[in-house]
Amino acid sequence: MIDVVGIDAPCMDFLVNLEELPYTNCSMPILQSSWQGGGKAATALVALARLGGSCGIVADIGSDLYGDVIEWDFKRHGIDTSQLRRMEGAGTSLSLVLSDRKTHGRSVIWQGGGAPLVNDLDVQYLQQAKYLHVPGVSGVFAEAMKIVREAGGKVVIDADRYDPAILDGLAMIDVFIASEFFFDRVAQGRDVETCCREIQKKGPQIVIFTFGAKGCAGIGMDGVFFSEPAFDVPVVDTTGA
Repeated sequence: MIDVVGIDAPCMDFLVNLEELPYTNCSMPILQSSWQGGGKAATALVALARLGGSCGIVADIGSDLYGDVIEWDFKRHGIDTSQLRRMEGAGTSLSLVLSDRKTHGRSVIWQGGGAPLVNDLDVQYLQQAKYLHVPGVSGVFAEAMKIVREAGGKVVIDADRYDPAILDGLAMIDVFIASEFFFDRVAQGRDVETCCREIQKKGPQIVIFTFGAKGCAGIGMDGVFFSEPAFDVPVVDTTGA
């Protein structure tokens, strides 16, 4: 058994922290920088592995240097990479993430690498997962969700941008986590608790919305609504936070 299997299109992130975002023909120093693996499911797997969970990644990445680093990073965190395939001749996606201390915001500039989202699944591998973690519900994600749930596992989704298909697929989701951007589209004047309860009625046992600096709120399996403040720390870069 594996605690969590994630399906994603991993990318390479180059994080650059500045005093303020650059303007045309300017020159400014970089305050901090780092290279990190990116992808919503991919970063969740790394966090879970650091907490002691057993995790596996299902993905296709390029045969380039970025792909080398991503594979190495998964392995150093103890994540099973038997379903991580290197696509010969394809590149790995790259994101340049600019964060600034003036607004505490971030801007992402990205380039697709050419490696496609995985389109064929190892059924036996997925059947051993206690949880499947996905960023969407269409195509290969829907296929994987069906396999895992039929085997007795649960499905977790981390929805960033609004996608009506996710609302149509709530019956296949056990743990629903979504961003403040998703909430803004579905709220239509309603409060957080009302939205959470309406979503819960359609399938998910747990419903949570994240609100950045304002923390998060949701409903657990006990049916009790909760609201948690964000950690009070100096904000440098919110990528993957």
